[in-house]
Amino acid sequence: MKKSKDPITATFEENLSLLKEIYPGRVMLGTKEFCRATGISERTVFNWTSKNQRQISPIEFKKCGRRIMFPMVSVARFMSSDI
Repeated sequence: MKKSKDPITATFEENLSLLKEIYPGRVMLGTKEFCRATGISERTVFNWTSKNQRQISPIEFKKCGRRIMFPMVSVARFMSSDI
């Protein structure tokens, strides 16, 4: 089976290994890294994570003060549309 580097058709394992290559030694990604990896705008991500959100966030996140962090496993699952 041929490995594809295209995140749209890639599987969960391929996306996770790609993220680990790009961000070595990281477990959580910040908002900017998440946006770069998925192609979603920062404004959309901040709308998903605000207190007055109108729609439920499709990906789990953790807030540490004002910082919003995304687990790398959840980002890979989101990228491969396994959610």
